[in-house]
Amino acid sequence: MIASGDYEEADTRVWLHTVNSIAQPVIIYSPDTDVYFIGLPLVKNSDKSLYVQLKDSPYELFFINMNEFSVALQNDICFQGIQDIESCIQLLYIYSGCDYVSYFKGFGKKTFFDVFRKHATFITGTETACVLDFDSESALFAFNRLISAVYFSKYSTAFLPLTSVKSLYDSLHGQNIHDKHVSLISQIREKMWERVLSEQEIMPNSEALKFHWLRSSWVFQFWAQASENFLQLSPLSDFGWKVSNNLLKCIWDTEGNFQKVEQTVQWYTKGCSCKTGCSSNRCKCRKSKSDSKDGFCGPGCKCTICVNLPDKSDALLDISLSDEISDVEIDDDHDDDNDDVDGPAEAHLFSDLDMFYLASEDL
Repeated sequence: MIASGDYEEADTRVWLHTVNSIAQPVIIYSPDTDVYFIGLPLVKNSDKSLYVQLKDSPYELFFINMNEFSVALQNDICFQGIQDIESCIQLLYIYSGCDYVSYFKGFGKKTFFDVFRKHATFITGTETACVLDFDSESALFAFNRLISAVYFSKYSTAFLPLTSVKSLYDSLHGQNIHDKHVSLISQIREKMWERVLSEQEIMPNSEALKFHWLRSSWVFQFWAQASENFLQLSPLSDFGWKVSNNLLKCIWDTEGNFQKVEQTVQWYTKGCSCKTGCSSNRCKCRKSKSDSKDGFCGPGCKCTICVNLPDKSDALLDISLSDEISDVEIDDDHDDDNDDVDGPAEAHLFSDLDMFYLASEDL
């Protein structure tokens, strides 16, 4: 019966065999970190002694006692009050990047786990009636707080005198909860702009984060059925992907945001070369005026004696840091966290939470 399932992904299928096996104890060998996070929520409902072997060499044998790992999470003082902490940690792992979901440049899994452990109450929403879950608006807000906390921790000096992401969140008044989270993301993006080397290191905007959250939610649904013989999964097109010409592609951002970026790049790099002051529609900048474009000359223009410039009272082209690409001014105090990216068999999840490893002779 086990062999007749409708999926062949080894990382999840190994747990289907584990749950249905009559063996006691069960040892799973896999150097892939995904494997023991997939099985973590299954441990608490199992009466088996479960171990995951990460390394197998003449010089080093490495095991994780999944039962003791689960107990350690439940007893950790930082996680008290969080229901189903095993599933919560699994979802946190997915958010940070896995086989199906992209990662955040410059932030490894250790950073995600350390930040979550430090700000667990704020992130999970025990103070704001939200949970770190999936498939709900409150879960999206919790995800936004998680990512905000991760980026705040790296660029904390940019927010002085505020000393925590919660204090920044609390300083945003007079908005509904959705607008408050969007404003939180925008504030962090704007503050960190002068402290990064390229736009790739900028925190994604709220729309892009929502697509990442949707993809993560789909993976969470998939992994939650690891012990089932047949899967029931939602359409990928509803969770941050699109199917085009029989190819599956990620939706990274909204079309509106992509257009804003293109307009900003053109505004900085392309323009007219008028010699007569740009006073008529012979100027291509003035001629291009429309509802979505102001028609003024910009930094990319090479015109002389230009009169096609915005007055002080006019609104310039929106090049706000919350949505678009701009030039970068490098800060000497840039904090590089690239060394924080984990290897596939990274075992230490928290800086001060002991993991439980057993030598082969103890099994």
